[in-house]
Amino acid sequence: MLWVPEHCRDFLIIEIDSSQSTETEWENMFMLNQASSDWLRGRLDTGTYFDMLDHCGIEPFSFVGKVETHVELLTR
Repeated sequence: MLWVPEHCRDFLIIEIDSSQSTETEWENMFMLNQASSDWLRGRLDTGTYFDMLDHCGIEPFSFVGKVETHVELLTR
């Protein structure tokens, strides 16, 4: 059986290792998870979302590209 998340934002969730994370990493995780939801709803433009990912050390095109590829495979 293939599990498919209820909402696309679940593909963009950022998780951290809670046992070894700094306060900044926690704040970034919460910020990016809210940003992904806002981006998918059209409340945040792509440039701003990608800048936020980049600022937190996540390569935006690679991160979102993996999600796009995964969703494309699921919808075939």
